[in-house]
Amino acid sequence: MGCAAPPRVEPGPAFVFPDETFAFANELVAAYEPGPDGRLHMVPRSVSPEYRQNCVAMSRAVRLIHVHARFDPSLPRADEVTYRERIEAVMSRDPRKKRPVADRIVIPGYPNLFAFSQGEEALLKDIVDDRWGAYVQRGNWRMILPFTRGQQSGMADRLLTALHKGEPPVVHVVRFPAIDINHTVFVYAAEQTPEEIFFDFYDPNYPDVRLRMRYDRARRTFEYPKSEFFAGGPVRAYEVYDGLFY
Repeated sequence: MGCAAPPRVEPGPAFVFPDETFAFANELVAAYEPGPDGRLHMVPRSVSPEYRQNCVAMSRAVRLIHVHARFDPSLPRADEVTYRERIEAVMSRDPRKKRPVADRIVIPGYPNLFAFSQGEEALLKDIVDDRWGAYVQRGNWRMILPFTRGQQSGMADRLLTALHKGEPPVVHVVRFPAIDINHTVFVYAAEQTPEEIFFDFYDPNYPDVRLRMRYDRARRTFEYPKSEFFAGGPVRAYEVYDGLFY
């Protein structure tokens, strides 16, 4: 009696940036200025943002739309009621599924999410607006526990494996108990060298900007790039919307 090899699992279709992201941004609640400690500190903005605190909701939605929706520009554009029904149906599905399913919901009249969110911005902002969801996301508990270098090394390998399988991960980036960064992004590609791994990610705050998070193999540490809200430097990273506890 022979041993049968497990069936080969073909990778899911590659995520295309920026075509599969939102064209609009998650707005920052505050402005940021450098302090004497080298970190950025919040200062009041002159104009209150209208669409804010949605990095979790937007990263989750990008995953859901990638997996559960299909755009068809050959079909005529629909009315607002139809688009609302279809996007709400997509948003009601399981965000822990990681590769496109057979029964994807068709979004007519647009070639991709980026174009759709340009044409239907107000509608999408209304549907993908879940600020409280960021506080109750089930994986939040993980940030309060210690992160070892071994755990972060394992996470880097895990993210690479997910990308190799065509299952781009949603990643929570923190420095808890420091609160200078508490952010969620969508990782869609990676490039490796013997010394480091560069993870390409979609940041809802910067819709069409190509960004990279570096993983240092020797230090076993993730490094987040400098931005308007973070001075850049070492962070802790872990995958969310993955499994029973995350």
